[in-house]
Amino acid sequence: MSQEEDANYKDIPCTNISYWDERCGEFFEEKDNFEKTYNNFINKIDIYKPREYILENLSPKKCGENFIKLINNI
Repeated sequence: MSQEEDANYKDIPCTNISYWDERCGEFFEEKDNFEKTYNNFINKIDIYKPREYILENLSPKKCGENFIKLINNI
């Protein structure tokens, strides 16, 4: 990463959740919310369906379809 690119992200002290919806679990922004978020996650662990989200949005088939749409719209 160049110095210019590094400077663009200097003030972002976090990871990125690019692909996410409520089926994937919980997230938090402040470390003070970790315990509450963790407890919510554990209490609802049986309802999350991250694989369903992945198959609908990020499977090789879906990515291929999205790529073809992109090419067709150029």
